[in-house]
Amino acid sequence: MDRKVLLFRFLVELMLIGSFATAYDNIAFNKTAWQQYPYPFFIFQWGADKAVDGQFTNRAGSGGQCTISDNEKYNASWWVDLGGVLSIHHINIFYRTDNFEWGPRNGYTSRFLGFSIYISNTTDKDEGILCFKDTNYTRATIPDNVTIECVTHGRYIIYYNERLPGVTNPDGYSKYAHNELCEVEVFECDNNRYGLECNMTCGNCTKGEQCDHVNGSCPNKYDAGARGEKGDKECFEGSYGYDCLEMCHINCGDTKRCDSKTGECENGCQTGWMGAKCDKECDGGTYGQNCAQSCGVCFDKEQCHHINGTCLNGCDRGYQRVNCTQACPEGRFDYNCRQKCNINCRSDGKCDVITGQCKGGCLTGWQGERCDRLIDIYFHPDQSTPCCSYLYGVLAILCLSLILNIFLIFRSYRNKRNKRKNHKEKNTKVNSQENILNTEIYDKVEDNAGYQELGQLSQPSHYDKLN
Repeated sequence: MDRKVLLFRFLVELMLIGSFATAYDNIAFNKTAWQQYPYPFFIFQWGADKAVDGQFTNRAGSGGQCTISDNEKYNASWWVDLGGVLSIHHINIFYRTDNFEWGPRNGYTSRFLGFSIYISNTTDKDEGILCFKDTNYTRATIPDNVTIECVTHGRYIIYYNERLPGVTNPDGYSKYAHNELCEVEVFECDNNRYGLECNMTCGNCTKGEQCDHVNGSCPNKYDAGARGEKGDKECFEGSYGYDCLEMCHINCGDTKRCDSKTGECENGCQTGWMGAKCDKECDGGTYGQNCAQSCGVCFDKEQCHHINGTCLNGCDRGYQRVNCTQACPEGRFDYNCRQKCNINCRSDGKCDVITGQCKGGCLTGWQGERCDRLIDIYFHPDQSTPCCSYLYGVLAILCLSLILNIFLIFRSYRNKRNKRKNHKEKNTKVNSQENILNTEIYDKVEDNAGYQELGQLSQPSHYDKLN
């Protein structure tokens, strides 16, 4: 082959490799490898792992960078385990050249002809798919490094060649099968890329996971704020979160729009609401737009209504009106200003709107916070000398009058009682004398011996004379 053609081809392949390198990752590097018939000569290390060690600058058998299989075998098999089922885009194979000019006169071209590449989820090629089978190359056309595009999924990349007995192979094929591989590179798209040329960007897969290298779908789920199989579509207006299943809070600002990932309201909150998502009522004694207004003095220091500031259970002591922002007027105090200050307050009936305590003290003769109790009788609170002595005189007169009345009542009662007693004794004596006389008369009549005397007795009696 002409040297200029070879140089041009080398430059093109170098450019292709370079372009692949910018968009793909070699997922076979340093992975576990195996070959069917290792070469038994152990002075040189020609194990299966030499084909995935990243070294292939020296492609001679003695260079220690290539896998070499045993001689005189009718089939040859080699595979690399990617460690899991991965999305594969293309494969590069660098064959043994012994550092001689590659072409019909290089004996290794005949060994390379007729190879196959399988991709399987097991080490059995027949359980996988045939990705490539050489049926067209000749010793003059087969390249020493081949790029095979094979967009599929799999775990094992299997290189296979055969020279079966009784089978007539095309001209130029070697008598026996070999796998003399200096490097096998398996590429998938770089992170966040997919497609045949890895020129498409993944959507918002969960936690930045790599999307499917073939179709771009997310393996698990996509991040918040995205929807669709690939997670490449934005949420509908008014929705957010994973798969856009959550709705922006109804109390977001006028547009009702929020961040598609976090749900934070874009234009603030409706009146009476706060928080990034506008899902919390105003608290801490505030209400209104942006919770910028202060509540009045509600009963027991309760939170007012978060939207209009109304005190739901009325006002606390000393305040009035719907929002409890106005203190009681002068002269009134207590809940809803329902009580009047005591008239005995010295400062024109003014008192504290909460406690009712008089301002400026009490009028003369009164004491207590609300001036609702008489002061001590003997001492004026503002003096140290006796006062109000006339009260003692009045009290003394009242006491004497009471004693005299009690005495007179008792005396009157005693006289009446004695009079009734004397009258009763007199009546008792007269009745006794009359009973005696009647007895004597009865006795005389009984004996029939006193009729004449009885006539005399019909004259007024001594009792009648007495009366």
